Order: sequence, then structure tokens, then C-alpha cells
Amino acid sequence: MLFLSACVPARQAPPPPAPRDLPRTVTPAKLADSHTRCYQTAADTYQLQTGYRLFRPVSGKGPTVELLGAAHIGDATYYKSIQQRLDRADLVLFEAVYDERNPVENFSAAEQAEMEAASAYHKIARILGLVTQKSALSYKRKHFERCDMSIQQMKALLDAEIAKGGREGDEAKRALSDFKSLMGVIRGDSMLINLALWLADKSSYIKANIRLMLVTSTPAGKDERKLPPRIAKLINEDRNRFVLKELPGRLAKHPRAKHVVIFYGSAHLPGLARGLEKQGFRASGPVQWLTVTQAHPVAEGLSQETVSQTIEDARKPD
Repeated sequence: MLFLSACVPARQAPPPPAPRDLPRTVTPAKLADSHTRCYQTAADTYQLQTGYRLFRPVSGKGPTVELLGAAHIGDATYYKSIQQRLDRADLVLFEAVYDERNPVENFSAAEQAEMEAASAYHKIARILGLVTQKSALSYKRKHFERCDMSIQQMKALLDAEIAKGGREGDEAKRALSDFKSLMGVIRGDSMLINLALWLADKSSYIKANIRLMLVTSTPAGKDERKLPPRIAKLINEDRNRFVLKELPGRLAKHPRAKHVVIFYGSAHLPGLARGLEKQGFRASGPVQWLTVTQAHPVAEGLSQETVSQTIEDARKPD
């Protein structure tokens, strides 16, 4: 399909007149607690945005907790804004699934750079002229702490369910296999994905489609719902549960911290927000937004019909 798309001639039709209600949120539809959105600012300008929100303890005692959402690829200016927010905090708890037996800290800077260059995120970012979260941000700060599950902990959850047997065990067994495959894709091991990205790099039309899909694929957790249910739960719910369980202990460990940031992928934030409320926090003000990147699809060669269909597909709940 990518090869055939590369053969489609680019249509340079002008965009329709700008709607009167601009700027406006295009997606998600009916997801009030989302921390990711596509924001249209002009007739042919669509922005991917992620949100951040402050939560304060109802008791009045304790730190302000900021939920700061992230996209894995974006403009360098986006990550500069993220870095500034993280550096102003007293404590940052960040996501980073890791291997207990061979953590990334054991690798040299050159080896880490080589692994990053091989990753699927890096290849997509390069094709679109963007940068990756991992390469653009510096995590070497004294107030940064990893707060995520290890590969071994995630596997242990599935192994325990497999041991129980039954339907739950069967789903966990499939999830374990799918998890290994997913990690391989992220590392850049998939020949099929690599071929597709190689083709995409040769076609401005495919690049325009990818960029449009990137800025409109915003409903919280939608992409993860396309995964098998147990994998989606492992990626989102189980890791959210881990963070929320860790939070009281981390706060007790840093009693002087007044501003704590939980820095996770934006799809995690609705669940984390509900968890914070159960722990006695309340939102202080609305979600605020940072622009990840933007697209000008018609100027980049897509027809208005393609743009409208892509947005319509993104608005569907599943």
C-alpha cells in the first residue's frame, strides 16, 4: 500500500476557506479528560498538542503534583519547552521501561546513540524532520527518578496469570508473545516496518500522509486499544498502577519537594489523574497545552478529501 501511495500524484488543490470557529479542537471527540488533541488554527494548519495539569492536595499539606504528557517524537522546540518545565521541578518521576539485567546505564554514550538510531521512533522522526523524546531531552538531573516497571516485572505479571490457567492465562500467554514482538518493533528489528519506512522516505506523498496521521491520531489510548486487550492493559493500566503505588513512598523520600512532575506519555494521564484524585488530590485549573508539531496537509500534496477522511477516522472512538 505504501508503494502504491508513492505512485499517486500529489494534488495541489487549495484548502477550503477557513472555518469561522477557528482555532478549534478537531479531535478527540467526546473525550473531556484527554491530555492529547489535534488543534486546527487555520484552514490548512493542524497541530498535535499534549497537555499538562496541576493537582494540589485537598488537605493543603503536601506538594503540587503536575501531570506532564509527552509525545515520543516532535519538534525540537516542543522538547525545549518540556525540558524547561522538568528542570523547574523539585522532583521528576519519569517513564522508562528498562531491563534489570542490562539497564541502559551500562552502555556507553556511543552504544546508546547507536541503539537510538536503530529504533523505529528515530527512523520515523528522521523521515518527518522531527526529533525523538529520548534524543532531545536530558535525563541526567539529580532530581530525576525513573518510576516505571522493568521488563522482568511486566513479564512476572503475565507469568502469574499464565500459571492460573483458564481464559485469563491464555490471554496472558498471547500477550507475552505479543509483548516480545512489540519490543522488537520499537527497537527497530522488524524488517517489514523498516521496509515500509524506507519506502516512505522516498515519497513526499507518503510523508505527508504519515504527518497528518501523526497529528490527528489523538484520542487517548486509541492506538493502544488497537492492540490485544491484555497488552494494552499492560502498557497503560499496569504501569499507571505502578506509578500510583510508588508515589506516596517517593513523596515521603523527598519531603522538601514542593513541585513534583509525573512525566509520562500523554495517553497515561487520564488514568493517572483519576488515581491522583483517589489519593486526595484535586485538579487546579484546566489542562494547558504544548504544541508537539504541525501539519499543512494540502500544501504538502494531499487532497482535502483525504484530509477530511483522515480526521473523520481519527474522531471515531475505536
